[in-house]
Amino acid sequence: MTSEETARQQLGSFLHLSPVNDRRIIIIPVIIIPVMMLIVAEMLLYYSYLKAGISLHVLILLVLSVSNLWIPGSHVASDDSSSSFRKVDVLRINKQSDSDPFSESLHKVGYHSYKEHRSPSYTAADTSRSMQVLMLLPVLRLLSVSMPVFSEMTIYHYVYIYLPMLLPAYLIVRNQNLSPPEIGLTLHNSLIYIPVSIIMGALIGAGEYMIINSGYLIPDLSLSNLLKLSIIMICFVGLIEELVFRSLLQTRLENSFGKAKGLFVTSLLFAVMHSGYGNIDEILYAFIVGSILGYMFQRTRSLLLISLTHGFVNIFLFGLIPLLPYFEFLASYHP
Repeated sequence: MTSEETARQQLGSFLHLSPVNDRRIIIIPVIIIPVMMLIVAEMLLYYSYLKAGISLHVLILLVLSVSNLWIPGSHVASDDSSSSFRKVDVLRINKQSDSDPFSESLHKVGYHSYKEHRSPSYTAADTSRSMQVLMLLPVLRLLSVSMPVFSEMTIYHYVYIYLPMLLPAYLIVRNQNLSPPEIGLTLHNSLIYIPVSIIMGALIGAGEYMIINSGYLIPDLSLSNLLKLSIIMICFVGLIEELVFRSLLQTRLENSFGKAKGLFVTSLLFAVMHSGYGNIDEILYAFIVGSILGYMFQRTRSLLLISLTHGFVNIFLFGLIPLLPYFEFLASYHP
């Protein structure tokens, strides 16, 4: 196999390149468009273009909302994967011949029917479901930048941001007929997951502390303050973020891109949503952490495990590590 043929095969595996009627059709899921828009919006915020970033998030939310009106079959809540033909949402590039690599014509986004065994395909309902879940990300960002300050304690700000996210997340779960096991609501192996999540939370939290050298969200480690921090970080931040990113977003993007690529795209979005720290190292570290949490969810399908792990990361990051003298050496690694 020549280097050119190898390159074409690799490109085809990502873009689902498939032969149809002696031509080559490159199938690019339309869902990649709002994904790229979300990344651009977060990068604008990272570079302090606040108005541009927020405006783009508002535009993304409007586009995703309206998209459900023009995607055929988007009202379908049940799975129609049993059909021998599936309607797919594609961006088509027809190559006239292999001997002329530049004779390509870009066609409009449309819907085309292929047999399932010919190439990977995505139903219009699949696309609609993914876009519904993606709507949660601009909502989360808009809440985080616009929520009024109701309390002098910063820790309560997390409650005001994440508690409203329960409503749209719940509506998406209901609209898409997702069962508890599909979103990871199970207590299976819970006694094992608790110590595992504490250990993983301590390791990940220590690594993140060395990057951002975070301050503490509670004044001391009294039982009441530690309990308050634990409840907020596990039941609000950890649970709701993991419900959004892993149970809903990763599950849907795996349907669109496959397991590995779905995990990658979800972790990338999880990382860029940490742009508010203004630290590129934190974004890169968040990508690694998102990949770890996503892989844990793939292997266990347990929302409990990843919510506890995420929660304990924040408990160590914003409470135990900054306040306990045993962790003072970690601060010396901060650049």
